[in-house]
Amino acid sequence: MQMAKKQVKFIEACYRLYEQKMYYVAYSILHDEGKAEDAVQDAFLKLMKHEVQFDRADSDDCKRYIITVIRNAAITIYNKTKKEIASQLRCDFFLYEKIISKGLIYIIETLYILYIL
Repeated sequence: MQMAKKQVKFIEACYRLYEQKMYYVAYSILHDEGKAEDAVQDAFLKLMKHEVQFDRADSDDCKRYIITVIRNAAITIYNKTKKEIASQLRCDFFLYEKIISKGLIYIIETLYILYIL
């Protein structure tokens, strides 16, 4: 996929104008530097993929669109992270539950043996 020079210049202008602002929006949602950087990268990839074009990169419409794109990218990463953490917690819970169950069985068996003796 080859981008036209006009599109490349537009993306470069957006990067110069909005990269730091996009990072701050993403960071305010994610509270993680690395994930905020990932969100900015995802947002720019989306802008390139959809070949977004406005008359001017510094227009209010362009700024609103870019803020929406970065906010959605950050929320997507937030939700994905939340699901991964929930999945890990479920795995940990079942593991601990098995350990506790086996531990209780061992204790009961030990007490039973001691009681018999």
